[in-house]
Amino acid sequence: EKFKWSQVLHFSFVTLVALPSFSKVYLSNHLFMQEDIRTRVREWVERNVPVGAKIALDAPFFMPRLRLTAAQLERKRDELLSLPNLSRVQLGRIESLLKASEETRQARYELVFLRRSPQESTFLFSRPNIPYDLNRLKQAGIQYVITRQVSQDDQSQFYEELEDGAEFLAKFTPYHDRSREWPIDRLPLTGGPFLWQELVARETNGQVIKVYKLK
Repeated sequence: EKFKWSQVLHFSFVTLVALPSFSKVYLSNHLFMQEDIRTRVREWVERNVPVGAKIALDAPFFMPRLRLTAAQLERKRDELLSLPNLSRVQLGRIESLLKASEETRQARYELVFLRRSPQESTFLFSRPNIPYDLNRLKQAGIQYVITRQVSQDDQSQFYEELEDGAEFLAKFTPYHDRSREWPIDRLPLTGGPFLWQELVARETNGQVIKVYKLK
């Protein structure tokens, strides 16, 4: 009898110790099985924004994966071919995307990416760049702006000007509380959430994303 009780106590102790980790794994897996907020934004844009429109995107990692126009893909291919250290992998990807653009009628857009300064190092697929400047966006003929906003961001002035100087179209949030504006931990997530508050507050992964139309 003492031996059986010791087994029960041991099992109970192990369960209590492991339960928080198992719970986090369960919640994380559940979130990853849901449609990412970036996918929801892409589907909305493809339904509501005219094909070929010129769109400025905030930090690329957090943005919807919109498809580039064939003209932009061709410019990227030419840029690659001009480099002394040609990346065959990137070239193959561009050729594949160009072929897909010819064979399918998927919505495509002219994409420009917001950057703090032209000196920032950027990847081939997150160019061309434009500064966080509403007047510059208008001068460049940008029609739509898609942003994600994080607390204490050094571009807060730009976001405020955008609220005042553009037409707000839509907001997409991964949180159950639709009014939430910021991540609970006040930090930009580069992957799935880990903190308990984030895990239980979310219905999917991603950041709060807003879509504007410039006036």
